[in-house]
Amino acid sequence: MIMPIIAATSLAAATCGPFAPPMALMTSATTSLVGTEDEPGEVYSVVYDLRGLNAMLDTGANEPEVVLNELMDRLSMAVDMSYDTMLFDTIFIVDGTEESHAAFRSYLDQIEALYSRRFEVDVVCFIAGSENAPGIGTQVTLSGLNILFRARQVAISGQPTRFASTTKFSFVQESVPVVGAHTLGYDPTIGTASDGVDLKVTVGPAPGGASGHEVQVRGAVREVRIEDGGTGQSKLDLPVTTERMVNSSIVLSKQRATVVAVVDGMATGETIVVSVAVRELE
Repeated sequence: MIMPIIAATSLAAATCGPFAPPMALMTSATTSLVGTEDEPGEVYSVVYDLRGLNAMLDTGANEPEVVLNELMDRLSMAVDMSYDTMLFDTIFIVDGTEESHAAFRSYLDQIEALYSRRFEVDVVCFIAGSENAPGIGTQVTLSGLNILFRARQVAISGQPTRFASTTKFSFVQESVPVVGAHTLGYDPTIGTASDGVDLKVTVGPAPGGASGHEVQVRGAVREVRIEDGGTGQSKLDLPVTTERMVNSSIVLSKQRATVVAVVDGMATGETIVVSVAVRELE
């Protein structure tokens, strides 16, 4: 919960109004310097320190300062306030009424609560025979498996987190002849193709208030082969990509590794299995 750490004057009383006494320092993602008002509806200034919230918004997908400024733009319209940056793009001075500041702090509390829920997510892709592949929802023991990919990361509630291990291959995508005086050359265009596992995992509350966590997995497993285009200057080596899409949503009630997706393997008689284990962090 956001609490004031020291009082500031209202705009109307900037030169003659009394200062309120200092208040206790808080430990939160957001802090503020809150002023008092003399009359209902009076506009006064508050300094908000959003460095903690800015760190929470840093998921690696976007620049946190950009997200923070977009959030401030939306909140300023929602609660009828104006604001300006003071320091480091994370400390703001906000002008509004008592009702505006109260609504603004309430929104910040809710956003902080959403981003403070974090999970340890363990994603494993392994190869199994088509005849003995486990079913969706089966809890598995990872020892002795033919593991293709494994990664463990911290995910924020409701925020897609990328789990990937890929290799990029370069190839000559196009070759344009370049003619000069008594010479002939080629100007190549280099393309790339990615091979490996590339998944996005989103963890959120189970629907309908049920226990456990809903886990959504989206992405693909790809295998790339560069085929020889033959001989001669006009022949190009081209990639051949085999792709297996993963699109799954399941509610996990326990922390053990659980199968969330099963897709055909790259070779005949093989299956690619994706398991996920989720543990909420304190």
